[in-house]
Amino acid sequence: MSEEFIKRDSASAEVYKNFPDLKAATGFMRLEITRGNVVEEYKATSFYMRADETYALIFANIGDALDGQRIKINSFVKMEAGKRYILGPGNESVLAWYIDMKGGGSYESIGSGKLDVETAVSKPPKPYIKGSIEFMCRETPFSDTWMKVVAKDFWVEGDMS
Repeated sequence: MSEEFIKRDSASAEVYKNFPDLKAATGFMRLEITRGNVVEEYKATSFYMRADETYALIFANIGDALDGQRIKINSFVKMEAGKRYILGPGNESVLAWYIDMKGGGSYESIGSGKLDVETAVSKPPKPYIKGSIEFMCRETPFSDTWMKVVAKDFWVEGDMS
């Protein structure tokens, strides 16, 4: 991963400076993004995570290009193993976004769908979430292009030490 990408990624995470525990994490996420009839496959290359008993924030970066893509998952409730969370506007307990960093901007499109949590450990120093996510969103917030984002059997482990 390039040093320039790390600086840029850290700068975008600065938006979340009210969450000082947001740190680099490890994980695995293979994604399928479908636009129309075209299915593109990606693999997340880096992760950030913060989690505790009442909140979780996960960033999964797709590639290390400065104008890359990112998936963001926010949970304002304790994640529980074996539970399905409905994603979308109007449900403010768990949210998912597709983020496109084209042209140096950040275009966040909120998704509607589901997050199935298989395993959840929310206690620091090693929070861990394993599950599957599927949601529909616009390519950019005002785009007419809809896309489907699917990540089956992903996992992310933070390091809050």
